[in-house]
Amino acid sequence: MTILIVASTEDSWTADAVHESLLADGADAVRLVTDHFPLSVRMAAHSGNAGENARLFIDGRTIDLASVSAVWHRRWRTAATVTSLDIPDDVRQAIQRESTASLEGVVGALPCFHLDQPATIARARNRPLQLALARQLGIEVPRTLTTNSPQDALSFFDECNGDVVVKMLSSFSVRDESGHDQVVMTNRVTSEHLRKIDTLSKCPMTFQERIPKSMELRITVVGCEIFAASVESGLEPTAETDFRRGFVKLSQHWKPYRLPPEFAERLLAFMDALQMNYGAIDVIVTPDGRYVFLEDNPVGQFGWVEHATGMPIARTIARLLTGGVQRRVDLPTVSCNLGSFARSAN
Repeated sequence: MTILIVASTEDSWTADAVHESLLADGADAVRLVTDHFPLSVRMAAHSGNAGENARLFIDGRTIDLASVSAVWHRRWRTAATVTSLDIPDDVRQAIQRESTASLEGVVGALPCFHLDQPATIARARNRPLQLALARQLGIEVPRTLTTNSPQDALSFFDECNGDVVVKMLSSFSVRDESGHDQVVMTNRVTSEHLRKIDTLSKCPMTFQERIPKSMELRITVVGCEIFAASVESGLEPTAETDFRRGFVKLSQHWKPYRLPPEFAERLLAFMDALQMNYGAIDVIVTPDGRYVFLEDNPVGQFGWVEHATGMPIARTIARLLTGGVQRRVDLPTVSCNLGSFARSAN
C-alpha cells in the first residue's frame, strides 16, 4: 500500500524526515508537492454509476489512489506556481480556487487513514474553540479578548493592570518600509499602541493577559505519544513575548521535559475533543509552577525540537501512518460507502 505525503516546496526537512523514515520501514511513500498542481502534476478522477477511480501522475509515475492506505496532510499550497503565468489576476485566482477545490477534494475524500482529516484540521485551527475546550477540561488559559471595539480593548487593558499582549488569530506577514515581508508576532501592548487604539475598528485583534514565564513548552502529540520539550524563557530577552524572535539562538537550548501525568492526560483529552492525531501545543510554565495553555498548531513544525532533543518525532509520525503505533482517531466515519472512490477501473 502507498503512503501519500501532501507537502510543499517550503517544507523540506520535516517532510524529508518522515519520508525517509517511511522508506526505511519498507513503505511505498509518494510525495505530492501541491505547489506543482496543476502545471506539472496531473490528476484524473472519474465517477459514475459504474463506480469511481482516481489517479495522480507525479514525475512520470502513475499512482492509483485505490492503493493509498494513509495520507499525511503536512502542507497544502495548491497551485502556488500559477503565479509564474503571465495571465490576468482574476484568471490566476480562478485557477488557484478551482485547483484547490479539485485536488484537495479528491485527496480529502479518500477512504483511508488521514493525518489528519482536512475538515478536522480546519476546525482545530479555531483558536477560540481551543481555549474553550482547554478550559472545559480543566487546563488553565489566559484571560483573552478578541475584538474590534476600541473601548472594550481599553477596558480589558485596565482589567489586566496594563500587562497585556496582542496577537493575531491568523498567520500572515506585512511589508515594512524597506519592502521586506515581516511576520506579525505577539507583542506587548504599549502606550504608543493605546494612542492608536481607534484603528482597531478597522481590523479585529486578540488581546491576552501577559503570563509570567519560567519556561516555554512545545508539546508535540503524535497519536498516543507525547513529546514535550522546554526552553528557559530568560535565555533570549528579545523573545520574551514570542520565542520566534529568538528562534535561532533558542533552537539549540530546547530539552526534553517530563510533564505531570495529570496535565498530560488533560492534553490527550483535548486532542480527543478535537478528534486529532497530531498537534503541536504551546504552553507556558509560570515561576510558581502553573501550566498555562496558549494554543495548538494542528500541523505545527517539529523539526527544531527533534534536532535539539533527539526525540523520534518524525519516526513516530511515519509509524502512525503505517499503523505501527496506536492512533487516537483511525479511519474516517462516513455516511455512505466510499470504498470504491479510488478503485481502479482496470
